[in-house]
Amino acid sequence: MEFLPYSEVLSALDAVGIQPQADGDDLIRFELNPSATARAATISVEQLHLRPGIDPDSHNIDLPTERLAAAVDHLVYHAHLGEAIVIPVGKWRNILDLAAFELAKDEDWIDIDAEATLHQNSRDPLAVRPKKRKVVSTMVEVLVSSGTEPNHDLTITAVDVPIVIEVRHDPAVIVTCAVPGLIDSLATAVIST
Repeated sequence: MEFLPYSEVLSALDAVGIQPQADGDDLIRFELNPSATARAATISVEQLHLRPGIDPDSHNIDLPTERLAAAVDHLVYHAHLGEAIVIPVGKWRNILDLAAFELAKDEDWIDIDAEATLHQNSRDPLAVRPKKRKVVSTMVEVLVSSGTEPNHDLTITAVDVPIVIEVRHDPAVIVTCAVPGLIDSLATAVIST
């Protein structure tokens, strides 16, 4: 698990068709290139409206709040992300303040806690290998249970798969993917959690 330079990751994401989009004053969300044919799944406590340009046959899955973190874990696992890239929509400080107590109990997080302090005023992506995925689950659990504003939101993506998993404070999870058939199998995996 390590923090990567933001500009370096932006270039790698652009190569698979994922681009940053400003949202308000200091928020950055990630979306698939508008020219890509994307399918989506919205996983939420209450159904949300999908963004423009998303396939109208997208999946809308209602789950209770306490199942959203497990759903995200299944999404990351079933999408076969070799290395998940976690990027805050705001700055890391917002996420670290929100999840400080829970992250302090995670041994994997403790190993990079000092480094995380150096990145708290940035949105430098955190690269997480599959064996360290519990750190992501901890952040998501805290976000969906205690997040109160958009700067608590997270984006999970990868540099080798055109997929964007946005975890929102609403609470909701919006998954957009340009791999044919993958969104259907991901939706099936989530429903079976």
